[in-house]
Amino acid sequence: MKSTNLKILCFMLVFLLPKPATAQHVAVIGDSLAYPIAVQLQRLHPSVTVHRNSLGGTGLVYNYQTWQSQSQSFLRRYNPSITFVVLGTNDTNNISPDIPFQSPQWNITYAERVTFIINTALRYSNKVVWIGAPPMRNQNFSNRIQHLNTVVRQTIQSINNPNVVFFDCFILFNNTFVPSFRASDGIHLSTSGARHIARNML
Repeated sequence: MKSTNLKILCFMLVFLLPKPATAQHVAVIGDSLAYPIAVQLQRLHPSVTVHRNSLGGTGLVYNYQTWQSQSQSFLRRYNPSITFVVLGTNDTNNISPDIPFQSPQWNITYAERVTFIINTALRYSNKVVWIGAPPMRNQNFSNRIQHLNTVVRQTIQSINNPNVVFFDCFILFNNTFVPSFRASDGIHLSTSGARHIARNML
């Protein structure tokens, strides 16, 4: 009888005690801002495996074909539960002489490229979070970044999928350039800046 009761108790404990959380796999893909964000995300969440693919100086204006292939091959390899996309800092330029930045055709073309990256990520991930570029020290550049972020945000709104989210760094940084969060060039992130973003991502 005692042996039977012990077995029943052990059986109950197996199902009632909290089970250890399964390690989560996430991916951070994008330009040079993606790398420090991914590093800090890994340090803040050691139980999470962070796969990163950072290509400095790239974006969806001059390097769209690169990111078409990179996003597919990289995400297919890891099948992360969440994909974080960090692209846009290098994209405030004309797509071609006939498609100048901020023109209606630029907005349409860039939105199509954003949609492709998001749809690719959704093929291999449960959730996609697009990290909008933060405020820049140069006000003119910062205004251009705001326009680009607006195009991305509106694109995500049109996709209308609760598993696709725009992460607004302008709001996170209180719409101001924070020197301590940035490198000396006023564009790239300092360790504290990357950590501030990463702390709010998961």
